[in-house]
Amino acid sequence: LVISDAHFGRNAEILDLDGKIINKYSPEEFKARMWRLLEQLEEDRKFSMYSCLRILDCGDSIEGILRNGSSLLNLKTGNIDSAIEYANFMSSWICACSYRLGVEIEYSLIGGNHDILRLLDSKPQFENENMAKVIIEIIQQRIECERLRHLADGKILNIKVRPYFAVYYDNFYGMKIMSYHGESKDMKNDITFFENLY
Repeated sequence: LVISDAHFGRNAEILDLDGKIINKYSPEEFKARMWRLLEQLEEDRKFSMYSCLRILDCGDSIEGILRNGSSLLNLKTGNIDSAIEYANFMSSWICACSYRLGVEIEYSLIGGNHDILRLLDSKPQFENENMAKVIIEIIQQRIECERLRHLADGKILNIKVRPYFAVYYDNFYGMKIMSYHGESKDMKNDITFFENLY
């Protein structure tokens, strides 16, 4: 399951040429979409037999970029509060996936360009200063607390939270897949870079 670009903390509507809403961003809208997604997963589970659900969260978890006026006008909460609320919600949602689907869950989070802290100016001088690292740590801690609570009740919570990486390499049923956020405007250079990396 691939999710991406929650832009948690943003509060905005995107309109078409006729002024009708075609997309909407808000923490409440994101949460409602995720609960609907879980309902769809439950429906799919009736027809699909799988023992593990891999959830790949491909970045821009929070709105994060505070460098221009339009971002500031659409921001509902700041970086830190957005990261904490996103992590707390996703922890609960991942646990709900485990309970309601009855399968092992593996969660991965990739940082995006909106997750990077831009401490000095609008350019990301320190790309490793990424709020996704904080988010994944909170999720790991919350899920570990939930796991311990379940152990006390004699139950096992089978959730694996993978460490933070900017790029993930996976093998899905013999197919090798590379995942990253991809904020570059030059896809050809990105492809060349990754082809030559390994």
